[in-house]
Amino acid sequence: MIRAGGLFLVIIGSGIVVGALFPQVLWRIFVAGLVLASLALALTAWPLTAPLGPPTRLQVGALVVAILVEIVLIGLLPRLFPLKDDRTLPLSVMLVVGIHFLIMALAFGPLIGVLGLLTIGNAGAALWVRRSLHWHTSWFIDGFLKLGIGGSMLCFPTIGL
Repeated sequence: MIRAGGLFLVIIGSGIVVGALFPQVLWRIFVAGLVLASLALALTAWPLTAPLGPPTRLQVGALVVAILVEIVLIGLLPRLFPLKDDRTLPLSVMLVVGIHFLIMALAFGPLIGVLGLLTIGNAGAALWVRRSLHWHTSWFIDGFLKLGIGGSMLCFPTIGL
């Protein structure tokens, strides 16, 4: 599953980077990237996954649990991080995405675990410094991390096994 996950991350990461460069349409670009990544994954998951063998029950279970944890935590965000300004929500969502990447390491290998730690560090640092750093900077860094690690997972899948 590592190559399919890498493709998804490359597309999402590209959309995040481009959105950070054009903040007036950031959310439209992000949604377009999410739709494009999902479509690409649906069309290529089997051919990308097949050469490395079918996913195990543990891998599929980790993917399902990671997504469920992400959904639950995003639902809890208003309680965990009361919205103080326009940057709290996107940064706290980035933090949750990082947490779900840690769980996904069971399905996609250690590179996505590293991405999770880097994502948590990026979002956590931005939440901590508050106003001194515009959240679009962290958004750009997040996209760049996803693009780089996703590209590694896609092009060099055995590195992450």
